[in-house]
Amino acid sequence: MPLASAHLLFWIGSLFWLRNRGEIETAAIGAALIWLGTLALWGLTVALWSLRGRFTRDRFLRWLPGIWFPTMAVNITLAGLFLSPALRAALSSVATLVPAEMFVLLQAARVLAIGTVIKALRGEIPRLLGLGVGGADTLYGVSALVMFASGAAISLGPEGLAAWNAVGAAILMSIPLLWQLTLPGSMQKLTGPPNGEPLFVFPLVMAPGLLATMFIIANVTHIVGLTLL
Repeated sequence: MPLASAHLLFWIGSLFWLRNRGEIETAAIGAALIWLGTLALWGLTVALWSLRGRFTRDRFLRWLPGIWFPTMAVNITLAGLFLSPALRAALSSVATLVPAEMFVLLQAARVLAIGTVIKALRGEIPRLLGLGVGGADTLYGVSALVMFASGAAISLGPEGLAAWNAVGAAILMSIPLLWQLTLPGSMQKLTGPPNGEPLFVFPLVMAPGLLATMFIIANVTHIVGLTLL
């Protein structure tokens, strides 16, 4: 998938760019690769379970998956940061040493969220998510493209970039609650059609299951790096 490739290219490319400059330890690279491998394994699990229809079973939907399912990649990352000083060192190095333009360019991939806008207009997914979150996400990706092309990533300064990253994270952090409001269960407020169940179908499930969270992680990593400058 294009978005998964963008994230792998950014993180792995950043790690080995830092290694070539002698600014990161081998142990930190190893820890980061294990982290990325764990996230990839989670992504593969999500894809396989979706293809087998596990996410649309009643007993699964009763557990309010819209709330916790999109946070799994964050939970994996937080666990890794808590347990591994080497991973903390790796992400700290990426946060503070990788040029801001590269973080901005990664966020530009969010223009591909236009696909969710189109699906919402076709009535395939709830408009609350497709037009609300997907539309805002697409515009955020456009802003990243403009910033990268114009050099505004530098002229904004650390405070402006941190605020821009906070907006990007906030857009995607709205997914859990809004998604749950469209899913069958005690919190459902918007019944559709369509409801939020189509977002559990592959390949759409990869967006809330992994990719959106990876953009949030990149946003937060960049904010941390900007505050440490």
